[in-house]
Amino acid sequence: MYVPEQFPAARYKPQGVNVSFLLYSSGKIICAGAKSVEELVEAVDVLHEQLEEQGLLIHP
Repeated sequence: MYVPEQFPAARYKPQGVNVSFLLYSSGKIICAGAKSVEELVEAVDVLHEQLEEQGLLIHP
């Protein structure tokens, strides 16, 4: 749930990976919990797929 009055980012924790994301309206993303680069890449791939499915990816 995204409530910018309470916290300026949307929290997202994909299933199947031990990583959490904070997604800001500026487009910045914070990723926490990855124990390796491989785990980070896997989690970012999952996030990318989810954003793409929802039509939320914007390409400059």
